[in-house]
Amino acid sequence: MQCRGLALRSSGRLKAPLDPNARWACLTMSRRRLILSVAASIAVGVVATYTVAWACVIWVPRPAPRMVLTTTTATSGGRFPWPAPVPGDWPCQCSFIANDEVFGVSAAYATHCSVPFRPTHVLYAVDSGWPLRAVSSTSRRILSPSTMSPAAELAAWFVEPAIPIPHWIPGRSRGARALPLAPRWPGFLVNSAMFASLTFCVITIPGPARGVWRRWHGRCPRCAYMLGTSGRCPECGHLSAPASPNDRSSRQRPATGGVSAAVPKRTASQLALDLAARQVESDGWATTPPVVDSALLDALSSDVRDIEAKAGLRNLLDISKAARALASSDPVRHIPEALLGPRCFVTRAILFDKTPDANWKVPWHQDLAVAVAARRDIPGFGPWSVKDGVVHVQPPASILARMVTVRVHLDDCGLDNGPVRVLPRTHGLGKLDAAQIEKLRAACTEVACTSPRGGLLVFKPLLLHSSSASTNPGHRRVAHFEFAAEDLPAGLDWHARWS
Repeated sequence: MQCRGLALRSSGRLKAPLDPNARWACLTMSRRRLILSVAASIAVGVVATYTVAWACVIWVPRPAPRMVLTTTTATSGGRFPWPAPVPGDWPCQCSFIANDEVFGVSAAYATHCSVPFRPTHVLYAVDSGWPLRAVSSTSRRILSPSTMSPAAELAAWFVEPAIPIPHWIPGRSRGARALPLAPRWPGFLVNSAMFASLTFCVITIPGPARGVWRRWHGRCPRCAYMLGTSGRCPECGHLSAPASPNDRSSRQRPATGGVSAAVPKRTASQLALDLAARQVESDGWATTPPVVDSALLDALSSDVRDIEAKAGLRNLLDISKAARALASSDPVRHIPEALLGPRCFVTRAILFDKTPDANWKVPWHQDLAVAVAARRDIPGFGPWSVKDGVVHVQPPASILARMVTVRVHLDDCGLDNGPVRVLPRTHGLGKLDAAQIEKLRAACTEVACTSPRGGLLVFKPLLLHSSSASTNPGHRRVAHFEFAAEDLPAGLDWHARWS
């Protein structure tokens, strides 16, 4: 139903590998949010895995370790194997081993005694984490039997890999006061995935859930304003999804006198315009099938017939009554109202006409100038210019971002008519210099915006676009309307405010 144009590389072939910064710039806002949400969830999952493991090591109370004296672990000579790797110059057997298993922590304490009950080599292995053991560390200490004491046993451990616990942090850890660092991969991956999944749900679910709740109650998912039956918010202009048969907002409501009023059906043109508005909001541009009444097109064509030999006409609203009627028509205002609100107005109208006598090529650029009533020197506005007696100025990017351009095709526009070509999703990058434009040209896929007579091309002024020269001997007439919805600051006024 919706004519989206033909995607083309300017060279006809796949270009060189995309620059990472330009690739990121070409992503839609929803994809950027998804990528950032996933990355943030993974980072939080890893941090949470370490945090839980360290909290268990520091604060989970642990009873005295249970000595293991079973013959199943005994080796020759009544000795036991070390529970973790030890240096090569240590004794190959240990004399005693004890296990410590509590919530979130598994520990093994082993010693070698050259003199009975006087440990000379001490090893303390810790695995911690929840729900699975995720990180581990090993503590080693060589003591002299003559200086052995409980205080000496806990002082100056050689720990790897771990972070020493500051003495000002109270805790119940045994052995060396250190936080384990080495991942135990099965448990580390499972714990990180679990915490990342919980974080992702916390980040992504509340917004859509709130939108569903509001839509269920017949309100705008974005601002909670009552929608009515159109599916388009009259307050913020947001387009919500068409209501399902079970939604409260889509049910028949009793009208005056007890007669039920059915929700009016939307026409194919209205649905096409709604879809186009969604695409403009995400990609910065959209085209539509024929939605404008041919009578309006014929009236405008009649008004400008005497200037068909020229390349175009500025100040179209001041000259043509048909142009004013076209600017006020529902199909032309539908998308601007959806994006800017019902109070939007036309600030400038231009007629373009490519013919064999007036044919030109437009390089890649952004529409940075707007028409104003008079010049006022305001910080952030400039440079200034005068075109056909009308003052123009380049406003800040924040003002251009809240404008929408609608082009109405008075003739069929195919690939041989020099159609507008766009770089999708570049409208959110602000004002771009020549180097940035060249980089985006190499990174993004250009789209040729073909359209039949009566179709619309709608785009944001900051979207990168261009057009090639026409190779068709016929006309390619386009009525260009620029919409805004806000007043200019510091007493500066628009050249026109037609609604």
